[in-house]
Amino acid sequence: MMTLIDGFDKVSQIEEKMLSEITHFAQYDDIPYVADFKCPECGETGEGYIHKPGGYVEMDKGKLIGYCSTPYGYQMVFECPHCFTKYRYHNCTTGRNEWHTFKSELFLVWILQNPFA
Repeated sequence: MMTLIDGFDKVSQIEEKMLSEITHFAQYDDIPYVADFKCPECGETGEGYIHKPGGYVEMDKGKLIGYCSTPYGYQMVFECPHCFTKYRYHNCTTGRNEWHTFKSELFLVWILQNPFA
């Protein structure tokens, strides 16, 4: 039976794996900021639907590849699976100015993309 301490150890191991797989982008101003989570290059990824031949289809989601620190707080960096453009977005409501809170929200997004980590 797993104890509470074992559970915390497992979360710590998964968090360490996340931090080893994502990148800290020091030059945030080289990566475009988007307010609507839509790829600034091709417009094929984001939240919502896009019109394609035959009707509307759900847009693909950008892949979380890292984070950056900006004068406006921490931001997550995503990559478009269609054109491989990188773009940044806060993607959090509270922890953008405090590393530990932001890291928790970053971890949640990463674990949703990697459910069997």
